[in-house]
Amino acid sequence: MLFFAFTNGFHDAANVVATIVMTRAISPRRALLIAAVCELIAPFFLGTAVAKVIGKDIIDASAFDPKALNVTAAFIISALTGAILWNLIT
Repeated sequence: MLFFAFTNGFHDAANVVATIVMTRAISPRRALLIAAVCELIAPFFLGTAVAKVIGKDIIDASAFDPKALNVTAAFIISALTGAILWNLIT
């Protein structure tokens, strides 16, 4: 999970700074520094409302069968692996 968060962070940071760097508005180093600082401090100042919605309202935990825990764990691991690979490839 932590590795996915890391790869997703640098994937998003690249998307955020691409326009700024290509238009030469600021230097690549400064753009990456601004993106890194903003990605780090944003949850502390802006909150985690999106994560809470995804964690509580979209996925219904009661729908999972506790007897099929190995299937659920395998599904989550597979989804995270696919998402990590997608972040690395794109």
